[in-house]
Amino acid sequence: MVGTCHAAAPIVTITANRSALTQLATVKWDDEGVEPDDFTLVEDGLLVDYQTTRESASWLAAYYQEHGRPVRSHGCASADTAMSVTTLLTPNLSLLPAKANASLDEMIADVKHGMAILDGNASTDFQATNGTGPGNGVVREIRNGKLGAVINNAEFTFTSQDFWKNVVALGGLPSVHSVPAQHAKGNAGQASYHTVSAPAATVANVAIVDRNRGA
Repeated sequence: MVGTCHAAAPIVTITANRSALTQLATVKWDDEGVEPDDFTLVEDGLLVDYQTTRESASWLAAYYQEHGRPVRSHGCASADTAMSVTTLLTPNLSLLPAKANASLDEMIADVKHGMAILDGNASTDFQATNGTGPGNGVVREIRNGKLGAVINNAEFTFTSQDFWKNVVALGGLPSVHSVPAQHAKGNAGQASYHTVSAPAATVANVAIVDRNRGA
């Protein structure tokens, strides 16, 4: 799939790092002793790489060699204690903003009828395939480019690939917001922490439900 899978809309580029100051997954070396590098996961909507450890980087050897890239771990190995087995966990992630410096208010002004998710979070299944949001976030109606009433109990549901393919606009640098995130996996389970940074985004064809009534 890597190098051929169109995982998102063409305006979507997602990068990863463990080097950004003040971000939660930042380290000098990962738990396999690898110095992490910054890399791109999705470029113009195309899946171009994975987060890797020493082992999983070898699975991509043919792809890396074909594209003239070194076969090396991106430094994403982690263990929550010295007694735990190292596993692949999430680095800091960034959805790159649009080159035009559109603010959140300017993006809202371009929407005739929709909903603005102004806070909150999303949760997914164990494969990160299906999810819901915005948790306890604030949802407001958009009418003719202006924010309207608060909508109580509103929740959006999504499948990840459909969601990313329906991103139709991104805000500029002034709209970028960073939040902490947790990733848990393994048996016994381990948790790690990273930072996600993203601009405001307009996403079409998102299903909205009343979480007190169900779908």
